[in-house]
Amino acid sequence: MSNSSTQIQLIQPDDWHLHIRDGDVMRDVLADTARQFARAIIMPNLKPPVTTVDLAKAYQSRIEANLKSLGISSFTPLMTLYLTDNTSAEEVRKAKDEGIVAPPVETGTGKVEAPKQEEDYDKVFTVVQIPAEFPGGLPAWTKYLERNLNRDLPVNNGAPPGKYTVVVSFIVDKNGGISEVQAENDPGYGTKEEAVRVIKKGPSWKPAVQNGRNVIYRHKQSITFQVSEE
Repeated sequence: MSNSSTQIQLIQPDDWHLHIRDGDVMRDVLADTARQFARAIIMPNLKPPVTTVDLAKAYQSRIEANLKSLGISSFTPLMTLYLTDNTSAEEVRKAKDEGIVAPPVETGTGKVEAPKQEEDYDKVFTVVQIPAEFPGGLPAWTKYLERNLNRDLPVNNGAPPGKYTVVVSFIVDKNGGISEVQAENDPGYGTKEEAVRVIKKGPSWKPAVQNGRNVIYRHKQSITFQVSEE
């Protein structure tokens, strides 16, 4: 039996969690990091934090300027965003298009010098990590509408052929309870009232989740009535 072993040497690994700060500190950290790593995920925890694509690109420009002044061309910074309650879905999509990688999750017990933002988990959220959902998901929601929505109402009220979509807004509390049900538009022919009725009649929803906690969430749900040509 051979006692020989196989060795693997990592010549230039990636750093998946790098705080380079800004100013003179950035230059020193970049010089040390580039000697060991080919790429690094750059933490967005500045003061103020990197919360938008424009801020991320500006931060990247400062990093690249420092790399150039150091004569380093073999290191790639991977930019991220600092997500907050106010981060829009559009900003996240824009970040993806600009090549900004998925934001990191802080773990462990190591101290991170980052801006502390206390989350108010009792407020009404309009943007969350996991939105509220009808129990059973889309298939169950579709079945519920088939059984409970009076789709013939606009026809009975004389509506011409077309689609009539009502956007219903309502609160889903931490336990999934529904309240404050209201229509944000009214296409007419009784569709507004029927859409509100079917939401109020339904079961509790699966609550929204933010940072692993159930939160109060204002949800918007579209309900469409179709009137076909005879």
